[in-house]
Amino acid sequence: MVSVVLSVHDDEPFLGECLESVLAQIGVSFEVIAIDDGSTDGSAALLDLYAERDARLRVVHQPNAGLTRALIRACAMARGRFVARQDADDIAFPGRLARLAAELDAHPEVVLVASAAVMVGPRGELLSPRDATGKGRDTSCHGTWMFRRDVYKQVGGYRPHFRAAQDVDLRLRFQARGEVRVLPNTLYAFRIREGSISAISPIQKRLSRLAHEAATRRARGHDDADVLAEAARLSAECGARPRAEPGAGDYFAGRCLVALGDRRAVTYLWRACRREPARIGRWFALGQALVATRSSRGFDVAATGILPRAESVGS
Repeated sequence: MVSVVLSVHDDEPFLGECLESVLAQIGVSFEVIAIDDGSTDGSAALLDLYAERDARLRVVHQPNAGLTRALIRACAMARGRFVARQDADDIAFPGRLARLAAELDAHPEVVLVASAAVMVGPRGELLSPRDATGKGRDTSCHGTWMFRRDVYKQVGGYRPHFRAAQDVDLRLRFQARGEVRVLPNTLYAFRIREGSISAISPIQKRLSRLAHEAATRRARGHDDADVLAEAARLSAECGARPRAEPGAGDYFAGRCLVALGDRRAVTYLWRACRREPARIGRWFALGQALVATRSSRGFDVAATGILPRAESVGS
């Protein structure tokens, strides 16, 4: 019923946990299509090891071409009625695939469904704010998506012109065909780490604006070819994998932890300061962390009890 697609590029520290969380899903039949997008660490070998143990995982190795082209290839290989996204450093909570597939199955007007998600840091620290009861104010992201494969083909799929903001471009075209629904259920954890491109890359914001401009053109009955040409030009400038500014991931994680009063913020902010010592704002944030945080006993995703304790294949 479901094809899970993910692109892998130098994700070895987190890949095992990601694959464990996906392969442990129950209640729905699924396959996993992993594109090794030119990894230079141990990701390729780890993927092959998991594939030897579980026939539901199909692995393709290719030279580094970027997230968008990897997703295009994975979706072209998909055999399921529905396609689910998963990022290689993120975690699927139990029941995720079954819940999203049931929503699409029961509501033919829905073409794409997503869920709420929590943000986690490089070591699994929960970065999403918690209230007094421990309940979080969660968000959603590209990795939470599941969509109809036939509609994906009808709207033209991921477009290679967008090496970042490919999700924005695709979602806008899905919205023109049916309902896009976000469930309040928290079914996913997405990781903020150094090198993350989502939300913190300048090219992401510029390409997102172009995706919206293209949607406006189409809604008015005009061609969006000139917008696509500009998106392709910007994408060529940023290379196969757009990069955030140095230390941006550590800085973002540190600021989130400061807001939660978590002393672990100091480690991330100190690292961000060392990467770009001329950024005064980062030193100010580090000072806040030293003064305003008291305990390192913050929430982490393992402590929530949401995840099953699965032993790694590589252990």
